[in-house]
Amino acid sequence: AGETFTNVMRAQPHGFSSNALPGTIGHFMRMGESDRVFAVGYEGTGRPRGTIGGGALLYDALGNIIYAKMSGGIEVKAAAGGVEINAPAGTVKITAGTVQTVSGPSSKVFAIL
Repeated sequence: AGETFTNVMRAQPHGFSSNALPGTIGHFMRMGESDRVFAVGYEGTGRPRGTIGGGALLYDALGNIIYAKMSGGIEVKAAAGGVEINAPAGTVKITAGTVQTVSGPSSKVFAIL
């Protein structure tokens, strides 16, 4: 209690990076007699519950979520801010039977660039 560590290694899988808020809970393993620790498993109070078996969910402290729902597809929820797709050197392609717009379902969606 009250200890401060200056050399903390955090275990995170390839392609993923996060920065836990102050007050989150994690597990620490001290490495020798130094101030080096290995930190794993940060968790705060806002973790979404009910992820389906085999599903994966990426979330932040404001409630923004990217949810891979197995056969239910992928859900993107922007609780704060918007959704940005940035492909300056490529093409963005949306393939769907029907697209839900603010005016209702549509088989054709036009973009104004």
